[in-house]
Amino acid sequence: MKASEQNLTDWLREAHAMEEHAERMLTGAAARLGHCPRLQERLQLHACESRQQGRLLRECIERRGGSVPWAMPAVALAEPVAQCASGLRVSDAGAEAVLSVYAFKHLEIGSYRMLQSGAHQVGDTQTQQVCERILAQERAMADWLFGQIPAITQEFLQHADGPAETAHQAAP
Repeated sequence: MKASEQNLTDWLREAHAMEEHAERMLTGAAARLGHCPRLQERLQLHACESRQQGRLLRECIERRGGSVPWAMPAVALAEPVAQCASGLRVSDAGAEAVLSVYAFKHLEIGSYRMLQSGAHQVGDTQTQQVCERILAQERAMADWLFGQIPAITQEFLQHADGPAETAHQAAP
């Protein structure tokens, strides 16, 4: 196998590990967001998308003659971002989750853009199409999160001030 072919397969393995990690991160963050049902629901939905993305990547890897190892150290790149989401404070969990997951989505977007380009380079159109599909899902999630930042921030700050503070601030 050419080095370029092997690199693509290795990158697919890393992306598979990244999706497994993303699923755990999203599920964990969603479990702590009962006070933010809109965000909780979207994170749970995207965790399901991540699980499906992992399956698609596994199929690409196996079709290319590779296998998925039990443990993948390559997710170390994602660890710092994921740590933010896993250590959310209850007081501002919604705001922290949006920020952490938004940052992680951009790591995934860059990864899938690279995989898409790599698959194109080696002539693997099936993998290229899978990566394009996943890339679109990751961009959609990042865009949704970006749109939620103002509302989640305002919701958090209003909740932090409490009813007496917000009522007092609203009065002229």
